[in-house]
Formats: sequence, C-alpha cells, structure tokens
Amino acid sequence: MMRFSPAFTQPTACRMLALTLATIITIGHRTLSATLMVASGLLTGHCSTDYRLFSRPAWSTWSVGRILADIVIELAPPVELVVDDRTTEHPGRNVWGKAKHRDAVRSSHSLTKWIWGHKWVVLAVTIRFPWPNRPWALPVLFALHTPQEESQRLGRKHRTAGKLARILIRRLLGWFPERRLVLTGGGQSPHTR
Repeated sequence: MMRFSPAFTQPTACRMLALTLATIITIGHRTLSATLMVASGLLTGHCSTDYRLFSRPAWSTWSVGRILADIVIELAPPVELVVDDRTTEHPGRNVWGKAKHRDAVRSSHSLTKWIWGHKWVVLAVTIRFPWPNRPWALPVLFALHTPQEESQRLGRKHRTAGKLARILIRRLLGWFPERRLVLTGGGQSPHTR
C-alpha cells in the first residue's frame, strides 16, 4: 500500500490505507457503507469525508492506475491484457451517467435483455497463480462509457466503448513501451505488440 502514497496527499493516503484494510476484513457485501462500519474505529471525522474521497476526489485515477500497473506487471513476466466492457445495474433515480445498456450475460441471439445502469470499459492484466486452474484478471484501468445524450449535455466529445478501450490501451502502451504485451478483447483473438 505504501507504493500508492505518491498518488495521494498525506491525509488521503492514511484514509485510503484504513479503508483498504477495512475492505479486506469486511464480511459480506463490500459496499462503502459496510466498509465504513468496520473502519469506524480507525477513521476520524464525519463519514461524508469518506464518500467525498470517491465522489469528488482530489487524486487522479490515472496515477493510481499507473502504480497498480507497475506492481502487477512486475508479477506477470509475460504480460497478457484483457479488455472488455461490463454493465452494472443502478436503477436509482439520481444516479449520474446511467443509461439503458444491453446486458450481454442475460441476452441471447433471439432475446435482448436491457438494464439501467453503468457501462464500464475495463483493461485488466491476466495473472496465473499456481493453485487455481484458471487465470485471474486484475483490473488496472477503467473508463465509464456515458450515453451520447449525456456527453452532448455536458459538452463532451462522445466516445464509444471501443474508443475508450483504445484510450486505455494507448495509455498502458505509453507507460511500458519496451514490454511485450498480448491483448485479448471481448470475443477477439490475441494481439501482440
């Protein structure tokens, strides 16, 4: 955890360390509320401080992603990357950035299931441990895919999930220009650079 401290201010780094430890020892659903209940003895101040840590961060997810990528790529000499999108359901009325997305898990060729929520584009590093039979994918970078109407309302350029995936891949390639990387995307064959 100390390797992440350059991405945060001193007070934020201490709070993130406490929240990370509390998340690890939380039993059941690891929501922020459950984590805060476990961490209540470790943290001072009002609980809204911890919610603001994520809702209005003064730290950069790119900085944290770079440090995490450094750590993970040290562990995985042949670097295998996976990029895919993931929808999460958030039916609440005041959820920012939600839209109607096709749920690939519940849909088939003949039936399309829709959900209201977020669509995340995730770039992960595949790690093979000696004990499980299958590899694990550890997410290192992510981007929220906002609907075209929301992008227009905010005055931002709309990016498709594929364009967001390319941005994440380019960023990782820029950080590790000398590394050999193998990339697999949703339903695609591996690509090597």
